[in-house]
Amino acid sequence: MITTLLVIEDNEGDARLLREMFTETSAGPTTMLQAGSVLEAEAQLAAHDVDVILLDLGLPDAQGLGAVRRVQAAAPHVPLVILTGLDDETTATEALKIGAQDYLVKGQIEPRLLSRALRYAVERHALDAALFSERERAQVTLDSIGDAVASADPDGVVTYLNLAAQALTGWSLEEAVGTPISQVLPGPSLARSLILDVAIRSGRRGPAGDRQFPEA
Repeated sequence: MITTLLVIEDNEGDARLLREMFTETSAGPTTMLQAGSVLEAEAQLAAHDVDVILLDLGLPDAQGLGAVRRVQAAAPHVPLVILTGLDDETTATEALKIGAQDYLVKGQIEPRLLSRALRYAVERHALDAALFSERERAQVTLDSIGDAVASADPDGVVTYLNLAAQALTGWSLEEAVGTPISQVLPGPSLARSLILDVAIRSGRRGPAGDRQFPEA
């Protein structure tokens, strides 16, 4: 349930309309905070816990992706929905790539759409956080075991090496990711020393269950 929304919008008319929509669709007691600039938003975020942020891309002290990054730095764990004009949808799409959960186009927002976008943003953010935590735990587990573990995508390109695999192959994780696994594991004896987590579209299993990889 969303109880506190921060709207970062310098247009008082737009902010008032959003307040009315938010109040209309809220299921219980709610609070909508407003900031007319990123600087004001930073102060609000330091003083209040908020569930979700609505961010206009055209503010007096920050515009476009610069505004997104500043708000993310001030509230890295709060889901973010972008407010954009018709001519800013490209920038809004770029904002999604750097962590915004959704965007709404001004002039096309109605109460149910706003409510759904805010709710889904919170749900997606929570799911992303849970998946990130799960990946972190899995990586800690893989790095702590003695077995060497390598992963590759369906094209046989390395996506992960744990610490033991890096020591065995001589490749760092940064060097190996994106490299054909046949280059990282040039010989069958080395391949047999690793636990392989690989999905190959047209591969087959060799003797003793070894994976047969495409040539680099």
